[in-house]
Amino acid sequence: MNQYTYKYNSIVNDIIYIKSEFKKKGQEYGIIKVNKNLINVFVEAIDLMSVSSTISSKFSEKLEKFIMPRFMELNEIAYTEKSLPTEIGVELSKENQKEMLNALSTANVVTDLESKGYPLNELKTILKNTVFSKQK
Repeated sequence: MNQYTYKYNSIVNDIIYIKSEFKKKGQEYGIIKVNKNLINVFVEAIDLMSVSSTISSKFSEKLEKFIMPRFMELNEIAYTEKSLPTEIGVELSKENQKEMLNALSTANVVTDLESKGYPLNELKTILKNTVFSKQK
């Protein structure tokens, strides 16, 4: 595995975790199992949502400062870490899960991603089936 240190993520046993300094105590976290080729769909959805007029400025700032950079890094990891299997685990907060589900339900995001043939229902199902537990 690459010895490069990532800013937002760490890799342990084929699971990409959020680094502890970016976690909030009391927040719920879970692991989604996803084909690493689908991470770019999440990146596109976040990018499309960030320019949507339907989101608040506070959420837009959060997207810009943490969510998008983390997912861009996840995408980089998926394509550069050759030792990772095709299906990997990705840690998400319950809050991020809700935001991703929201992104995958926003009209402009849905229209654009569907036009590219992305499996939106599969992504929604993966997100909805995530089991979360509280961070201590």
